[in-house]
Amino acid sequence: MQEFMIDNGIVIDDIEGVMEGIAKLSGKQMPSPQTIKKFITNEKSTKFYIDDKCSCKMQPDRDTVYLWLDSGFTSSYGDPIMISLLNKGAGGYTGHFYGTMDSLAGSIGNFFPQNRRNINKNLGSLRIKYDNKISGRDHAHINDEQEYLIKTRAMTTTEFITTNPRRILRTISMRSSTTTRMITTMRTKHTMQRKITGMIIIDGIYDIDNL
Repeated sequence: MQEFMIDNGIVIDDIEGVMEGIAKLSGKQMPSPQTIKKFITNEKSTKFYIDDKCSCKMQPDRDTVYLWLDSGFTSSYGDPIMISLLNKGAGGYTGHFYGTMDSLAGSIGNFFPQNRRNINKNLGSLRIKYDNKISGRDHAHINDEQEYLIKTRAMTTTEFITTNPRRILRTISMRSSTTTRMITTMRTKHTMQRKITGMIIIDGIYDIDNL
């Protein structure tokens, strides 16, 4: 099993198996791990910290048992496909389980059968929270992987120009000055080549009166 790091301390320990599973659930071709990493790290509200009662928080606390990562892909029924990692302590999360919220909540119920009533109740609240959180994303889900990559690449360029206007203008100004100097130098050399005949040089200085 090959490990793949999503973020600092967040590791999928069987990346190929997870990608194959997401492809099967979504009915799409197997996605690139880099695409899922990009979605998780760039989009808003992609990390959901879950306790043993399926209660969700957006930041970890002492009750956190699992970290659910939103893969960006949805099942053939439109349900988000999550990647479930186990809290290893010290801010580390590792694992390779995946599925819809319903299936992952069912797995929590199997591990903590005494909490099933609370799990079912909290699952409904989790769905509502999820829908509210993803409304602030630039891309709620990945409907087409290549289209998503093209759109996010274009957005990154636009954001760079928007957030760095002075740097852009300074770069344009520097390149413009460099181009102007190059053109001036070329013109000077061309003129000198045409007038070199009869030129008298005294101590390294051109005697322009003899041109």
